[in-house]
Amino acid sequence: MTYQLRVALLAGTLAQGGAEKQLAYTVRALLQCGANVRLYATTRGEHWEPLIQSIGVPVVCVGSWTNPLARLSALAIELRRFRPHVIQSVHSYMNLYAGLVGRILNVPSLGAMRTSFRRCAQANGVWARFLIKAPTMLVANSEAVVDELAQAQMAQDRILLLPNVIDLREYIVADTFNAWLTERREAAPTAMFVGRLIPVKRLDRFVNAVSQACKVFPTMKALIVGDGPERARMEQLVEATKLPAGRIEFLGQVDDVRAVLSNGDMLVLSSDDEGSPNVILEAMAARLPVITTPVGDASVMVQDGINGYVVPCERVDVIAERMIRLAESPSLRFRLGSAGRMWVERNGDAKNLPGRLMEIYREAARRVNDARLLRLLPTSQPNDPPWESGMCAGA
Repeated sequence: MTYQLRVALLAGTLAQGGAEKQLAYTVRALLQCGANVRLYATTRGEHWEPLIQSIGVPVVCVGSWTNPLARLSALAIELRRFRPHVIQSVHSYMNLYAGLVGRILNVPSLGAMRTSFRRCAQANGVWARFLIKAPTMLVANSEAVVDELAQAQMAQDRILLLPNVIDLREYIVADTFNAWLTERREAAPTAMFVGRLIPVKRLDRFVNAVSQACKVFPTMKALIVGDGPERARMEQLVEATKLPAGRIEFLGQVDDVRAVLSNGDMLVLSSDDEGSPNVILEAMAARLPVITTPVGDASVMVQDGINGYVVPCERVDVIAERMIRLAESPSLRFRLGSAGRMWVERNGDAKNLPGRLMEIYREAARRVNDARLLRLLPTSQPNDPPWESGMCAGA
């Protein structure tokens, strides 16, 4: 009798965000490996649910119970029916559920770490250490988090690296400088901010840098893509810059980030804390040079002066100077953007995700001496993707 690998994924939300986009890639990769996948979410009716259900992956809502013990009980009952060989958390605040249900069912559990432990502790308080200790293994998306936990002697022997990926087939770019230059429809160079408008993203740095850059390069424009609780305050800050109307434009949440990036000339990431920023992968896939603060793995992805610029967090003046430098030179933008595209092709292509996931499951199986799981893990080339290129583009 042939058995099929069964994987249960636990998600706190299926909203339109970076972690959730990586979840969609994970679902696709597991299906490519021939796995039977089910997704258990604490929310209902959010952005990614219809797509994931459309490819035959059931999405089970376990959010009806606000009491954590009741939710744990409901989740354990649901997973006992499914009988997964692996339980994998998508968000760090779901790690405790994954670890406890894994113990109940005697199967390996994988927790998620998508940001620094410092930020995890700020968000989860005394529960943070339990979120680290509960799962069999931890899966981090950045080298910075792996190093941080190792130095703090937390989970250093249980943490594995799974960097974010991007489907490069979604991003078709020009091959030559002349072809690229012909595609540039916007006369004024446009700087872009893409992300949730929350305090840690430090959108104020971007706004102030644009204001400074416009004093030297008056035709520069800026687009802010995303929404969140900081929007009203940032709109007031934009008004205070006294720039001409429309010079800094808020686009809100968009369905297709690719289309917006195609109208930009550079991406600026001004955060205080990140893991492995999805938006940098998206920008580099679209051949945009990136200006970033040295947070998480941003300074691993962006090599200063090669495919973008890495700027100290508080140096808004340096961010502005780098923006001016890129605005003044289309050839520099093309050179740095092309180098970024090459970096993603080597290091961030989603086609490598199925094999990497199987390596991580194999390591988890060895840790708990799960011979059955080891036998179920495929070693052959994965099947064709279960959905068409472009269906993961809207996040």
